[in-house]
Amino acid sequence: MTTALGNDLTAFVNMARHSAAVQEIDDRIAGCHSRIAALNQRCEPLHQQVAELQQASPLDIGPDATHVAALMADPEQRPDIAAITETVSAARKDEDVRQLTIATLQAAISGFGNEIALIEQEIAALAVKRQAAWLKFAKVARDDLHRLFIERFGHLHALVMRPLDAIARLRDAEGRGLLSAKEGGATRFSRDTLVAVETWDLSGSAYYTEKLFDAGRSSSSQREVENAMTEFRAMLAVALAHEDAAQQAGQT
Repeated sequence: MTTALGNDLTAFVNMARHSAAVQEIDDRIAGCHSRIAALNQRCEPLHQQVAELQQASPLDIGPDATHVAALMADPEQRPDIAAITETVSAARKDEDVRQLTIATLQAAISGFGNEIALIEQEIAALAVKRQAAWLKFAKVARDDLHRLFIERFGHLHALVMRPLDAIARLRDAEGRGLLSAKEGGATRFSRDTLVAVETWDLSGSAYYTEKLFDAGRSSSSQREVENAMTEFRAMLAVALAHEDAAQQAGQT
């Protein structure tokens, strides 16, 4: 990483720290969702028990067949109120137990629901923090990357783009293009090539554009071309001097 980023390591470490702050919140949110999933899984048997109890038939008592037959045999006799009362009491007890069991299970389910609601509140609070951390990361990354681009592009412009563009604009003694634009294998910047950045003022209501490189500019003075070529050849001379010095050092 150090080799790839070189002197820009500090800027990328700064961006990495802000990215890690976002990731830390993401991990906490993921942990909250895992806790909710675990609670729902623990609660599932309670839901199954409630469903089974609710499927059972509610209180449904019909006349006793023996009583009916006895009354038909002797219409003068009275129904056995004690027996009917006992039957109703037993059935009512079973129904009350069923309903209270369902209520108990639902209370336990509500308890799990309360725990989940608290975790969901935690997730909502973390989401607010995450948005702020994400915005901070985006701003830091935008500013740092933009600065690095300007710095690196300045070097690329001086070392490659400016002389390459100047070479394509060289003229001969008669003022004609020294190199043919349609020469086989020839490569040059397209006239559409434009590298520019926009910067908004502090009010955010206006911006200005800085053209870092514009191959489609309407004109390029001969002096500008000559200056570019002079600086480029000077750089080549320095590079050659360093190469010669390195070779001599290797021979000694």
